[in-house]
Amino acid sequence: MKYQLISPFHPLQIPVGLLVWCLWFMAFYGGLSVACSVSPPNPANGPFTWLNGCLGLFTLATFTFLARMAWKAWSLARTSEELDERQLVVTRLAGYVYTVAALATLLMGVPLIQLPPCV
Repeated sequence: MKYQLISPFHPLQIPVGLLVWCLWFMAFYGGLSVACSVSPPNPANGPFTWLNGCLGLFTLATFTFLARMAWKAWSLARTSEELDERQLVVTRLAGYVYTVAALATLLMGVPLIQLPPCV
């Protein structure tokens, strides 16, 4: 059975969570490195800088997207009597991957509220 690429039952949904997390990770630390070399914020401000604010919003947006996709996958997996085995495996596995990616994003973004950047 063929599915469209954006279908929640397409096997491509399984690695998408980690792909989004990898892109967030590269943009997060790449952006932090470039901003620190071009225009570093004042370390006296502590964690309350424009850079931490921008990275925090980016982290929150990525976490929200991943959490929503995990919720969508888990809610589809709960309707298991309507799905065949292949659809059930894809939705459950994608739900796990999206959940892990969302938690990894959140846990790596938590130091933004405690640590000053560029130190």
